[in-house]
Amino acid sequence: MAGIPHPYFDWDDSIPDFLAQLKLDLQNRGIDPNDNAAGPPTGRDNALGHLRACMRGRTLECCSKGRTAVQIGANALNEAVGQLGNAIIKLRAVEDAWNEDWRTAGGRPTNAPVNAPNANAGNTVVVAGIRFDQAVWWLKTHFPTVEEELRDLMYNTIRKGDMTIDELYRKILRIGRRANYRPKELRRKFLDALPLLWLEKAEDIGEHLPLDELAKSFMR
Repeated sequence: MAGIPHPYFDWDDSIPDFLAQLKLDLQNRGIDPNDNAAGPPTGRDNALGHLRACMRGRTLECCSKGRTAVQIGANALNEAVGQLGNAIIKLRAVEDAWNEDWRTAGGRPTNAPVNAPNANAGNTVVVAGIRFDQAVWWLKTHFPTVEEELRDLMYNTIRKGDMTIDELYRKILRIGRRANYRPKELRRKFLDALPLLWLEKAEDIGEHLPLDELAKSFMR
């Protein structure tokens, strides 16, 4: 549609910010990523094509390495073996196309040959095609910069630096949820990221406050 700026995503761009821009752009263009009935092409097909068109630079190279299918992990494999061809196998937790969780299936994008669940003979299940919701989930959870942030949190290399307290809090929370950290662990990671002067302030505020209350206290 003329007059609508096209969002782009490059290597160091914020993934949440990009997805928010992409969601608005698709809405403005009348593309529904949840639509799998109209068409062809369906709204889901158009949304996936639009997402790919937003990639540039190293991001385009990373997202174009022949991934044409989804490999299903051990949980779904165990459930699939011996089932009939029309059996319904739970692969994901569904909210909408922007918030699906494919950890249920333990899956990941792959270029391995397709191997249907009902044809499985002890090999990994590989389902044909990459869907828009799968691509969004992979971008939010397995893009290389996301994996790098996870390592930074794990090895305590995240530092407040020029970030505001709110930015640091949201970053720790976002990465921690990805890694299933408990609240006390997230609080410890947050404190580890603070410089000495801020740590002393944290002690004055209340070193035993929950993370959300501690962060809000800093921002008052």
